[in-house]
Amino acid sequence: MEALRKTLELIFLRENPDKVLIEGVLPAKYCRDERVISAREVFPSLTLDQIETICHQLDDVWMQERATSQLCFVRGQSSIFNTLLYFSGDLLSTPSDLPVVKFDHLLRWNNTTTLLTEDLFTTSFLASRDIAFQRSRSRFDWGPCIEHDNVTLNNVLRKPMAELHSHLKGASLNFELNWLCLMNRPWNRDAEFAMFSSSQNPSYVTDLSGYNKPSMYYLVIKAAAIRMLLFLDQLDVTSTNIDEIFALVNAMSLSEQKIYIEALKREIGVAKYLYTKRFGSCVPDYSITNTCCPDSSLRAFTVLTGERALMYNAFKSIYRRSKETKLDSLFYAYILIKNQFRQELMQTNLYKGFANFGIYERRKEGFIPDESPYSKLVQAEAVASFFAGKSPDSYLEVRVTPKPYVFELDKSIKGLVSTIGNEINFGDAEKEKYRFILHFIKVRDRYVSGPRHARLRDSVRQSSVSLIRWRNLEFNLNAERIVGIDAANSELFCRPEVFSQAYRFCRQYSWNHHNQHPNELHFTYHVGEDFYDIIDGLRAVWESVHFLGLKRGDRIGHGLVLGTDVKSYYETRHGLVYLPKQVLLDNIAWLLHEATFPGPSDKQYRELSDLYQSLVAEIYEQNPELLDYFQAICLRGDNPRAYTNPSTVSRWHQLDLNDSDLATAARNNPKARELYIQYHFNADAVHRGNEVREFKIDESLIDVIDRVRKSLLHSIEEAGIAIETNPTSNLRIGHASTYRTLPLLEFNNVGLTMTGQYRGISVSINTDDRGVFGTSLEREFSLVAAALEKQYKKGESDVPPRVIYDWLDKIRQMAFEQVFTS
Repeated sequence: MEALRKTLELIFLRENPDKVLIEGVLPAKYCRDERVISAREVFPSLTLDQIETICHQLDDVWMQERATSQLCFVRGQSSIFNTLLYFSGDLLSTPSDLPVVKFDHLLRWNNTTTLLTEDLFTTSFLASRDIAFQRSRSRFDWGPCIEHDNVTLNNVLRKPMAELHSHLKGASLNFELNWLCLMNRPWNRDAEFAMFSSSQNPSYVTDLSGYNKPSMYYLVIKAAAIRMLLFLDQLDVTSTNIDEIFALVNAMSLSEQKIYIEALKREIGVAKYLYTKRFGSCVPDYSITNTCCPDSSLRAFTVLTGERALMYNAFKSIYRRSKETKLDSLFYAYILIKNQFRQELMQTNLYKGFANFGIYERRKEGFIPDESPYSKLVQAEAVASFFAGKSPDSYLEVRVTPKPYVFELDKSIKGLVSTIGNEINFGDAEKEKYRFILHFIKVRDRYVSGPRHARLRDSVRQSSVSLIRWRNLEFNLNAERIVGIDAANSELFCRPEVFSQAYRFCRQYSWNHHNQHPNELHFTYHVGEDFYDIIDGLRAVWESVHFLGLKRGDRIGHGLVLGTDVKSYYETRHGLVYLPKQVLLDNIAWLLHEATFPGPSDKQYRELSDLYQSLVAEIYEQNPELLDYFQAICLRGDNPRAYTNPSTVSRWHQLDLNDSDLATAARNNPKARELYIQYHFNADAVHRGNEVREFKIDESLIDVIDRVRKSLLHSIEEAGIAIETNPTSNLRIGHASTYRTLPLLEFNNVGLTMTGQYRGISVSINTDDRGVFGTSLEREFSLVAAALEKQYKKGESDVPPRVIYDWLDKIRQMAFEQVFTS
């Protein structure tokens, strides 16, 4: 099955669409020298001879008709479209006329559809099956992640669910809405496609046959033209624009396409006028007709129905015929272009780290104009699609960005509430079950003069004051919609200290005096997700607790570093890390204070102490004692301007100083205060500290770091701070390589027979950015269950399925204990 999965990737993702349009559908015999060579990237561990054997299997079996009465294959000839059925025929079923994946194959299904989309397999499977049983279909409104057939686990997932870590604009049908926006308006998109000057997946189009690699915009215009040709063919209508639309498909350059694109624009307008279903004033897609969408209301997944019906009907035509047509080649090219474009909007590559994710995060609305109907649909779908199919008692918290002024925040929240409530039809009860968390955005410091992150600190102050003033507006009916604050984005360039005063301020003044039912703000913080190295990540978690005042009832987002295998982490990096000297100095000073060593004469302690003395002398040109420097770190939760220009005029400035025990003690140390001032206002020290340094982690230090990690994890558990886990996001961004090795199992394994420390930290399972990772909350729970169950079946675990489901049900319930409305 793995060979077939990789072969599908080769066929439906890595082929050159232009070559397909010129040569037609892949030849009956796929096994040729150039294709064997091009397959090496898909099969990196195989020899060319082994790859050739797989290609022969493709020629002789997977492209041929299969003897079954359940599905209808292309008959009498080889066809690449048969390969889809060899895969989905074993993995899918239709117990209630909708596609369902067999739970035993969920991990394989998820791995494959992450690259090739679920719709490619579900629409081809349903088309083939409906032909075999002589049925027609009018329902295409299932969710982007289909259900599985595990009845026991489904009964758990049909109970109320809570999503506590989700970013509003990244939790929508992001790729689907971007694609529909382009297919319905492909003209004048040069500026948006400029973002693709650097591809995230440059190897998906091969050029071994001499075809030039085309621009993505050029391919998307071809896809839009092909889509219209398929639509017209399925309606069996002719058009006066048909020749010019074909000219768009056959054009050899973007400039040539622009000669004919006006014809496509006219045809889309005609289609919307004559054939398309309207939902009030909203027309999300010209291919949504009464045939594929009998419902008169725009619901959570209505926008998906037109595209699915188009693909379903194209597959029906293919599986009914015994001879290829020109439309088959056009449809195949359409699939390739769509899949290749999708790789640029959804994180499917294997690169780790937040910076890689950040590229996708910035593209999530890249082709949706601000004032278009799709812009509102992004916001509404993020909420409506969460509640679709769930218990009405489910609950959702979504992150949105703050605003610097009261009137802007008021306008923003009112606009979101109106859009979410009116754009898509879903239950009135559910519309009262979502809340907002405002998340500040971490940004890199462009240091000119002190203090560090001066501009961001001012922005955070302004947004915090505006939030509190807005919550205290009389007759503010939306005051309770905002239940907490957070700070998100890359943590490499912005530490918790920047937000310390904002958290103190909002904690002190969050009570809303005018509402009859005031609620206090709650607090969470993205930390330990991405880091220079494990010491740095652990220090960031420690700082978030001490500088932000996190306590019982608060949460941290991700916290991956707390559950990372220290030895494995450094082994994959050969013990080498590269980081700014200031960060290295802080890490060493913090580690020396937090770790336990046999004594001052210990070799490891002496080497770290020598490195500390060397770094602090290089950066600050002085030699403070370790305790003085550590206490200077403890002061970083203070407002640095309070040390140069103290003021108590406003409520904000009354909270300039962190009142933690560590900070209070450090403030009595004049050497620590002086070092803290140097940290912020000594420009030479700042620039020297930005120089990058290589640091080698010795094997003996790994045990020291791991003991500190376990100690910090214990303190988080003891403090009652919850952790928001996001399995797929954590897998794509963090160090873990499988769902069964995620830190989630290190945080909470109550009821599971696990090796290592037994822990019961309050955790929740979430999605983070559903639209970027192509997942759902039910899918996240199910993937964790499938991974653990697979381990049990292989004899690598003593935890049976029933225990796994009970453990997941407890995590489901635990999320409701952590909600920020209580």
